[in-house]
Amino acid sequence: MRDDEPGGPSFTRRNIYATAQAFEAALDLHEIDAAVPGDVRRLISEYERGVIMVRDRLDLRSRFIVWLSAACVRGATHRLRGLTHQAVQSGLSRVEISELFLQCAIYAGFTKVESAFREAGLGEFALPADDIDADLAAISIDLRTQLHGDRGSSGYSDPDRAHMGELYDLAAEYGYGAIWSRPGLDLRGRLICALAAMTCEPRATQSLRKFAETLLDHGVAEAELSEIVIQTVPFIGFPAAFAAMNVVCDAIDARGVGVRAAE
Repeated sequence: MRDDEPGGPSFTRRNIYATAQAFEAALDLHEIDAAVPGDVRRLISEYERGVIMVRDRLDLRSRFIVWLSAACVRGATHRLRGLTHQAVQSGLSRVEISELFLQCAIYAGFTKVESAFREAGLGEFALPADDIDADLAAISIDLRTQLHGDRGSSGYSDPDRAHMGELYDLAAEYGYGAIWSRPGLDLRGRLICALAAMTCEPRATQSLRKFAETLLDHGVAEAELSEIVIQTVPFIGFPAAFAAMNVVCDAIDARGVGVRAAE
């Protein structure tokens, strides 16, 4: 624990603001919107950068994946140009960021993704080629098995319910077969994107639980899992984050070890 973290001896607004300024300078973070009154800008900077984003339980690359995914899904497009610039400066490629936005279409719809690309300012460039003649249904089955094991067809809704099967097939075959299978973003990045996006969607409880279990299966540490939720707080607020953390903790507790014990 740093001295300027909650519970530390130096957790004061003065020290938090100094931490926020140092973090902003190190990453060349954009200024808070000048239309916001100065005192409010300082409070936003303290809370968002000096308390939440500065936390290093996740590596910086993973935090940028969370922030970009959350901003896209929540429609915070006014933040995306600055975040995208900073993400590129910190090592994420334009292809990787594009793949994050494309994956977010599964969770938030393509209209938000159009807005994300427009505001991010990535420019025109070629994405890695994929096989447009591939059997999406077969790819989907293989990928869901690789990701989720015997949970591959569960955790959303019962596909045998009247009218649900057609929607489920559209989501599973295109979502996994055409989007998740694309080159350009590694599996860890896609998993973090998925968990961050579902944390931002309060109706996605079943999917969030399923993906929390899948991240654990693929080697994401319990403390990292909880940190993904915490890093969405600037975009969703604490009530939604508490709800998501309860779901994540249920997945962790089902493994028999609590988050705090893993830290």
